[in-house]
Amino acid sequence: MRRASIVVNKTGFFLLLTLIVLAAIPNGSLEPWWEALFECAVFAITAIWILEVLLTGHWEIRRLFLLLPLVLLTAYAFTQMVVWPVALLPAGIVRHLTAQYSLSIDRYQTLLTARKALALTLFLGLLLLHTTTPRRFRWLVRVVIGLGLASALFGILRQAMQSPTSQTPFLLPLLYYGLGYGQFVYHNAFAYLMEMSLALAAGVIMGGAVRRDRIPIYLVIVVVVWTALVLSNSRGGLISLACQSIFLLFVSLNWYSSRRLAREDGRLHRWVRFVQSSLLVRGLAIALLLGTLMVAVVWMGGEELATRVSGTPDPSQNTVDGLTRPEVWRSTLRLI
Repeated sequence: MRRASIVVNKTGFFLLLTLIVLAAIPNGSLEPWWEALFECAVFAITAIWILEVLLTGHWEIRRLFLLLPLVLLTAYAFTQMVVWPVALLPAGIVRHLTAQYSLSIDRYQTLLTARKALALTLFLGLLLLHTTTPRRFRWLVRVVIGLGLASALFGILRQAMQSPTSQTPFLLPLLYYGLGYGQFVYHNAFAYLMEMSLALAAGVIMGGAVRRDRIPIYLVIVVVVWTALVLSNSRGGLISLACQSIFLLFVSLNWYSSRRLAREDGRLHRWVRFVQSSLLVRGLAIALLLGTLMVAVVWMGGEELATRVSGTPDPSQNTVDGLTRPEVWRSTLRLI
């Protein structure tokens, strides 16, 4: 019985890593059949986990309290589809409901959103439950970094080889010239993946989690991913890059100084204590880091990126539904 549970657990973890890679397949977020395939895969892995629980008798639910906000949001999404009896509703609320006495005016689209939220919550929960050893955690980090590196190389290759006059997609459907970056049709989605991979690779280096002979390999990965992030021309990605660089600098300085002071003590490490306690030194380090990032980003991104970053959004820029961005922002604020 124990051997069978171990096999089931390993199978579940392998399927989760495989699903992470497959989820980044181009155009997956735009194809309804691919969304359905992802959700069905998550539900199938959940069934495998339930089988494992039946074999071992251990639920380990305490580790899932981190997911409580996501669980509540998912439950709220499903609640909007409930058809409430009129007798149970206050009189002031009935006039705000639809003819079916539900909170949602489009129960089908709400169902799709709630089901997707449930699948994502289950996926994260399964990942937390299956990442139980340092070895598995390392494999998870490597998969995310490797996925980011492969996506970055594909994005740079597409930019270098795709002709501006090309009327056909680049290798994969919907990847027309000027549409998105890498394997994504939306450049901000590509930048989001680059942020995750870049932060992990830099954190592994600064945290001393790799041997010294492998540091050049991770440095090359950082440079490639950073280059693809800059070339994607994502303003949100650049802001996130600056924020996570500051965060990594603070964490790495604290970790390094604490480790040095714990190992040795004396006059040789007075400068370490000074760096650890001085806000002026940290402020100068952050300013130097941001200045270096700005120069490097403008140099790598060229005139197009500089114009995009310095320019203000066009108020007349329409969305897919014909609305301008300011109108969408105002409507969102009123809704909140």
